Amino acid sequence: MAITDRYLHDPAAFPSPSDGEPWGEAELWIDFVGGPYHVTGLSETQNRRLREHFADVCIAQPAAAASAIRMGVRRLSAGLFRPPAPPPRELSFELHAQADHMSVAGESLCARIDCAAATAGTLWTGTEDDFFTRNVFENFFRILVTYRLLEQGGLLLHSAGVVNREQAFLFPGRSGDGKSTLSKASLAEGRTILSDDMNAVIWRNGEPRVEKVPFTGDLGRTWSRGSDYPLRAILALEKAGTTSVRELAPARAMSLMAACAPFLNSDPFRMPKLLENLQQLTVRTPTHILAFSNKGEIWPVIEEVIPS
Repeated sequence: MAITDRYLHDPAAFPSPSDGEPWGEAELWIDFVGGPYHVTGLSETQNRRLREHFADVCIAQPAAAASAIRMGVRRLSAGLFRPPAPPPRELSFELHAQADHMSVAGESLCARIDCAAATAGTLWTGTEDDFFTRNVFENFFRILVTYRLLEQGGLLLHSAGVVNREQAFLFPGRSGDGKSTLSKASLAEGRTILSDDMNAVIWRNGEPRVEKVPFTGDLGRTWSRGSDYPLRAILALEKAGTTSVRELAPARAMSLMAACAPFLNSDPFRMPKLLENLQQLTVRTPTHILAFSNKGEIWPVIEEVIPS
Protein backbone atom coordinates (compact mmCIF):
# COMPACT_ATOMS: atom_id res chain seq x y z
CA MET A 1 0.00 0.00 0.00
CA ALA A 2 1.26 3.49 -0.81
CA ILE A 3 0.61 6.85 0.84
CA THR A 4 -2.08 8.66 -1.22
CA ASP A 5 -3.94 11.95 -0.90
CA ARG A 6 -6.54 10.49 1.47
CA TYR A 7 -5.03 12.30 4.47
CA LEU A 8 -2.44 14.59 2.82
CA HIS A 9 -3.08 17.24 0.20
CA ASP A 10 0.20 16.26 -1.45
CA PRO A 11 1.55 12.74 -0.74
CA ALA A 12 4.93 13.83 -2.14
CA ALA A 13 5.23 16.12 0.90
CA PHE A 14 5.42 13.14 3.28
CA PRO A 15 8.29 14.08 5.62
CA SER A 16 11.75 12.54 5.67
CA PRO A 17 13.43 11.72 9.02
CA SER A 18 15.16 15.13 9.20
CA ASP A 19 12.04 17.20 8.43
CA GLY A 20 10.20 19.28 10.98
CA GLU A 21 11.21 20.81 14.28
CA PRO A 22 10.32 19.52 17.75
CA TRP A 23 7.23 21.17 19.18
CA GLY A 24 9.17 21.93 22.35
CA GLU A 25 11.58 20.55 24.92
CA ALA A 26 9.09 18.72 27.16
CA GLU A 27 9.43 14.94 27.49
CA LEU A 28 7.39 12.08 28.88
CA TRP A 29 8.06 8.52 30.08
CA ILE A 30 5.26 5.96 29.64
CA ASP A 31 5.40 2.57 31.38
CA PHE A 32 3.37 0.24 29.22
CA VAL A 33 3.59 -3.21 27.68
CA GLY A 34 6.77 -3.43 25.59
CA GLY A 35 8.15 -0.27 27.20
CA PRO A 36 9.09 1.96 28.78
CA TYR A 37 8.55 4.54 26.04
CA HIS A 38 10.41 7.87 25.99
CA VAL A 39 8.50 10.65 24.21
CA THR A 40 10.45 13.80 23.33
CA GLY A 41 9.87 17.03 21.41
CA LEU A 42 6.56 17.88 23.11
CA SER A 43 5.17 21.33 23.69
CA GLU A 44 4.11 22.11 27.25
CA THR A 45 0.47 21.86 26.13
CA GLN A 46 0.99 18.45 24.52
CA ASN A 47 2.90 17.21 27.56
CA ARG A 48 0.19 18.35 29.98
CA ARG A 49 -2.59 16.80 27.93
CA LEU A 50 -0.75 13.47 27.57
CA ARG A 51 0.00 13.31 31.30
CA GLU A 52 -3.67 13.88 32.07
CA HIS A 53 -4.71 11.28 29.50
CA PHE A 54 -2.23 8.51 30.36
CA ALA A 55 -2.23 9.25 34.10
CA ASP A 56 -1.17 6.06 35.92
CA VAL A 57 1.27 4.89 33.23
CA CYS A 58 3.31 8.11 33.30
CA ILE A 59 6.50 7.54 35.29
CA ALA A 60 9.71 9.29 36.26
CA GLN A 61 12.79 8.54 34.18
CA PRO A 62 13.56 4.87 34.86
CA ALA A 63 16.95 3.46 35.83
CA ALA A 64 17.05 1.50 32.56
CA ALA A 65 16.43 4.63 30.47
CA ALA A 66 18.89 3.57 27.78
CA SER A 67 16.69 0.62 26.80
CA ALA A 68 13.52 2.71 26.38
CA ILE A 69 11.72 2.94 23.04
CA ARG A 70 12.29 6.39 21.55
CA MET A 71 9.40 8.37 20.12
CA GLY A 72 10.00 11.92 18.81
CA VAL A 73 7.19 14.39 18.09
CA ARG A 74 7.76 17.01 15.38
CA ARG A 75 5.78 19.91 13.95
CA LEU A 76 4.36 20.05 10.43
CA SER A 77 2.13 22.73 8.99
CA ALA A 78 -1.53 21.89 9.64
CA GLY A 79 -2.19 22.97 6.06
CA LEU A 80 -0.46 19.83 4.75
CA PHE A 81 -3.24 17.65 6.17
CA ARG A 82 -6.78 17.28 4.95
CA PRO A 83 -9.37 18.27 7.59
CA PRO A 84 -10.37 15.42 9.95
CA ALA A 85 -13.65 13.70 9.21
CA PRO A 86 -16.57 14.56 11.51
CA PRO A 87 -17.32 12.06 14.30
CA PRO A 88 -17.96 9.23 14.64
CA ARG A 89 -14.62 8.35 13.06
CA GLU A 90 -13.45 4.96 11.89
CA LEU A 91 -9.91 4.17 12.97
CA SER A 92 -7.90 3.77 9.76
CA PHE A 93 -4.48 4.53 8.34
CA GLU A 94 -2.49 4.32 5.17
CA LEU A 95 0.63 2.20 5.57
CA HIS A 96 3.67 1.95 3.31
CA ALA A 97 6.03 -0.85 4.34
CA GLN A 98 9.70 -0.80 3.38
CA ALA A 99 12.58 -3.05 4.36
CA ASP A 100 13.83 -0.92 7.24
CA HIS A 101 10.76 1.10 8.24
CA MET A 102 7.01 1.62 8.02
CA SER A 103 5.46 4.94 6.93
CA VAL A 104 2.04 5.86 8.31
CA ALA A 105 -0.48 8.53 7.32
CA GLY A 106 -3.73 9.25 9.14
CA GLU A 107 -5.90 12.12 10.32
CA SER A 108 -3.55 15.00 11.20
CA LEU A 109 -0.55 12.68 11.40
CA CYS A 110 2.41 11.35 9.50
CA ALA A 111 4.70 8.87 11.19
CA ARG A 112 7.65 6.59 10.67
CA ILE A 113 8.53 3.44 12.60
CA ASP A 114 12.16 2.39 12.26
CA CYS A 115 12.67 -1.37 12.34
CA ALA A 116 16.28 -1.89 11.23
CA ALA A 117 18.02 -2.15 14.62
CA ALA A 118 15.44 -1.54 17.36
CA THR A 119 11.95 -0.13 17.29
CA ALA A 120 11.77 3.68 17.36
CA GLY A 121 9.23 6.15 16.08
CA THR A 122 8.79 9.69 14.80
CA LEU A 123 5.41 11.41 14.76
CA TRP A 124 4.68 14.54 12.74
CA THR A 125 1.51 16.55 13.32
CA GLY A 126 0.12 20.04 12.95
CA THR A 127 -1.94 20.11 16.14
CA GLU A 128 -1.49 20.20 19.91
CA ASP A 129 -5.15 20.34 20.96
CA ASP A 130 -7.26 17.53 22.43
CA PHE A 131 -7.45 15.88 19.00
CA PHE A 132 -3.69 15.38 19.24
CA THR A 133 -4.04 13.48 22.51
CA ARG A 134 -7.00 11.21 21.81
CA ASN A 135 -6.52 10.63 18.11
CA VAL A 136 -3.10 11.55 16.70
CA PHE A 137 -0.83 10.36 19.52
CA GLU A 138 -2.89 7.44 20.77
CA ASN A 139 -3.47 6.06 17.27
CA PHE A 140 0.22 6.15 16.43
CA PHE A 141 1.09 4.72 19.84
CA ARG A 142 -1.08 1.70 19.06
CA ILE A 143 1.00 0.99 15.94
CA LEU A 144 4.31 1.55 17.71
CA VAL A 145 3.33 -0.90 20.47
CA THR A 146 2.43 -3.47 17.80
CA TYR A 147 5.89 -3.29 16.22
CA ARG A 148 7.63 -3.30 19.59
CA LEU A 149 5.86 -6.48 20.69
CA LEU A 150 6.73 -8.17 17.40
CA GLU A 151 10.39 -7.39 18.06
CA GLN A 152 10.10 -8.98 21.51
CA GLY A 153 8.57 -12.19 20.15
CA GLY A 154 4.99 -11.29 21.08
CA LEU A 155 2.10 -9.65 19.33
CA LEU A 156 -0.92 -7.40 19.68
CA LEU A 157 -3.98 -9.39 18.66
CA HIS A 158 -7.56 -8.42 17.82
CA SER A 159 -9.26 -10.72 20.30
CA ALA A 160 -11.36 -11.08 23.40
CA GLY A 161 -9.25 -11.84 26.44
CA VAL A 162 -10.95 -13.61 29.37
CA VAL A 163 -9.46 -14.71 32.70
CA ASN A 164 -10.76 -17.97 34.14
CA ARG A 165 -9.22 -19.30 37.37
CA GLU A 166 -6.20 -16.98 36.99
CA GLN A 167 -5.49 -18.19 33.47
CA ALA A 168 -6.05 -16.27 30.23
CA PHE A 169 -8.07 -17.51 27.29
CA LEU A 170 -7.77 -15.71 23.95
CA PHE A 171 -10.58 -15.58 21.38
CA PRO A 172 -9.13 -14.03 18.19
CA GLY A 173 -11.55 -12.54 15.71
CA ARG A 174 -12.26 -9.64 13.44
CA SER A 175 -15.15 -7.20 13.63
CA GLY A 176 -18.48 -9.02 13.79
CA ASP A 177 -17.04 -12.38 14.87
CA GLY A 178 -18.59 -12.12 18.33
CA LYS A 179 -15.74 -10.89 20.57
CA SER A 180 -17.89 -8.40 22.47
CA THR A 181 -20.83 -10.81 22.69
CA LEU A 182 -18.56 -13.50 24.12
CA SER A 183 -17.00 -10.99 26.53
CA LYS A 184 -20.36 -9.81 27.86
CA ALA A 185 -21.53 -13.39 28.34
CA SER A 186 -18.29 -14.25 30.15
CA LEU A 187 -18.65 -11.20 32.38
CA ALA A 188 -22.19 -12.30 33.26
CA GLU A 189 -20.78 -15.72 34.22
CA GLY A 190 -18.35 -14.13 36.68
CA ARG A 191 -15.18 -14.11 34.59
CA THR A 192 -12.73 -11.19 34.31
CA ILE A 193 -12.45 -9.45 30.94
CA LEU A 194 -9.06 -8.15 29.89
CA SER A 195 -10.34 -6.62 26.66
CA ASP A 196 -13.13 -7.28 24.19
CA ASP A 197 -11.07 -5.99 21.27
CA MET A 198 -7.28 -6.16 21.61
CA ASN A 199 -4.83 -8.02 23.87
CA ALA A 200 -1.05 -8.24 24.14
CA VAL A 201 0.75 -11.58 24.08
CA ILE A 202 4.14 -11.44 25.79
CA TRP A 203 6.72 -14.01 26.92
CA ARG A 204 8.11 -14.30 30.43
CA ASN A 205 10.49 -17.06 31.54
CA GLY A 206 9.69 -19.02 28.39
CA GLU A 207 5.93 -18.86 29.01
CA PRO A 208 3.33 -17.05 26.86
CA ARG A 209 1.24 -14.62 28.88
CA VAL A 210 -1.58 -12.20 28.08
CA GLU A 211 -1.41 -8.62 29.30
CA LYS A 212 -4.30 -6.21 29.44
CA VAL A 213 -4.09 -3.18 27.17
CA PRO A 214 -6.47 -0.19 27.01
CA PHE A 215 -7.26 -0.62 23.31
CA THR A 216 -10.77 -1.90 23.96
CA GLY A 217 -14.10 -1.93 22.16
CA ASP A 218 -17.61 -1.84 23.60
CA LEU A 219 -16.62 -2.45 27.23
CA GLY A 220 -14.62 0.75 27.67
CA ARG A 221 -11.06 1.25 28.84
CA THR A 222 -8.76 2.86 31.37
CA TRP A 223 -5.06 3.62 31.06
CA SER A 224 -3.14 1.63 33.64
CA ARG A 225 -0.28 -0.83 33.66
CA GLY A 226 -2.02 -4.12 32.90
CA SER A 227 -1.89 -7.36 34.84
CA ASP A 228 -0.73 -10.41 32.91
CA TYR A 229 -1.83 -14.03 33.11
CA PRO A 230 -0.51 -17.34 31.73
CA LEU A 231 -2.13 -18.20 28.40
CA ARG A 232 -4.16 -21.39 28.76
CA ALA A 233 -5.77 -21.72 25.31
CA ILE A 234 -6.64 -19.99 22.05
CA LEU A 235 -10.18 -20.46 20.75
CA ALA A 236 -11.53 -19.27 17.40
CA LEU A 237 -15.10 -18.00 17.57
CA GLU A 238 -18.01 -19.48 15.66
CA LYS A 239 -21.68 -18.61 16.21
CA ALA A 240 -23.92 -21.65 16.52
CA GLY A 241 -27.21 -22.92 17.86
CA THR A 242 -25.55 -24.81 20.70
CA THR A 243 -22.24 -24.28 22.51
CA SER A 244 -19.42 -26.75 21.88
CA VAL A 245 -15.63 -26.89 21.75
CA ARG A 246 -13.63 -28.80 19.17
CA GLU A 247 -9.98 -28.94 18.20
CA LEU A 248 -8.44 -26.49 15.74
CA ALA A 249 -5.33 -27.43 13.78
CA PRO A 250 -2.38 -25.18 14.71
CA ALA A 251 -1.86 -24.19 11.06
CA ARG A 252 -5.44 -22.90 10.85
CA ALA A 253 -5.02 -21.14 14.17
CA MET A 254 -1.90 -19.40 12.84
CA SER A 255 -3.76 -18.26 9.73
CA LEU A 256 -6.61 -16.86 11.81
CA MET A 257 -4.30 -15.01 14.19
CA ALA A 258 -2.25 -13.57 11.32
CA ALA A 259 -5.47 -12.09 9.94
CA CYS A 260 -6.14 -10.62 13.41
CA ALA A 261 -2.68 -9.06 13.84
CA PRO A 262 -3.27 -5.39 12.95
CA PHE A 263 -0.81 -3.46 10.77
CA LEU A 264 1.67 -6.34 10.61
CA ASN A 265 -0.56 -8.42 8.35
CA SER A 266 -0.20 -5.76 5.65
CA ASP A 267 3.59 -5.51 6.06
CA PRO A 268 5.34 -8.10 3.84
CA PHE A 269 8.76 -7.31 5.33
CA ARG A 270 7.65 -8.16 8.86
CA MET A 271 5.38 -11.07 7.92
CA PRO A 272 8.11 -13.75 8.37
CA LYS A 273 8.73 -12.55 11.93
CA LEU A 274 4.99 -12.49 12.62
CA LEU A 275 4.61 -16.09 11.41
CA GLU A 276 7.63 -17.13 13.47
CA ASN A 277 6.07 -15.61 16.60
CA LEU A 278 2.73 -17.26 15.88
CA GLN A 279 4.32 -20.66 15.33
CA GLN A 280 6.07 -20.45 18.70
CA LEU A 281 2.77 -19.50 20.30
CA THR A 282 0.76 -22.36 18.79
CA VAL A 283 3.47 -24.89 19.67
CA ARG A 284 3.06 -23.95 23.33
CA THR A 285 -0.71 -23.32 23.46
CA PRO A 286 -3.74 -25.56 22.78
CA THR A 287 -5.92 -24.30 19.91
CA HIS A 288 -9.66 -24.93 19.61
CA ILE A 289 -12.87 -23.62 18.06
CA LEU A 290 -15.61 -22.34 20.34
CA ALA A 291 -19.01 -22.63 18.69
CA PHE A 292 -21.17 -20.61 21.05
CA SER A 293 -24.83 -19.86 21.49
CA ASN A 294 -26.67 -17.09 23.33
CA LYS A 295 -28.58 -19.81 25.17
CA GLY A 296 -27.10 -21.34 28.31
CA GLU A 297 -23.72 -20.87 29.94
CA ILE A 298 -20.51 -20.96 27.94
CA TRP A 299 -17.76 -21.58 30.47
CA PRO A 300 -18.89 -24.95 31.83
CA VAL A 301 -18.62 -26.24 28.24
CA ILE A 302 -15.12 -24.76 27.82
CA GLU A 303 -13.93 -26.14 31.18
CA GLU A 304 -15.14 -29.62 30.31
CA VAL A 305 -12.77 -29.74 27.33
CA ILE A 306 -10.00 -27.40 28.60
CA PRO A 307 -9.77 -27.69 32.39
CA SER A 308 -7.96 -24.84 34.16
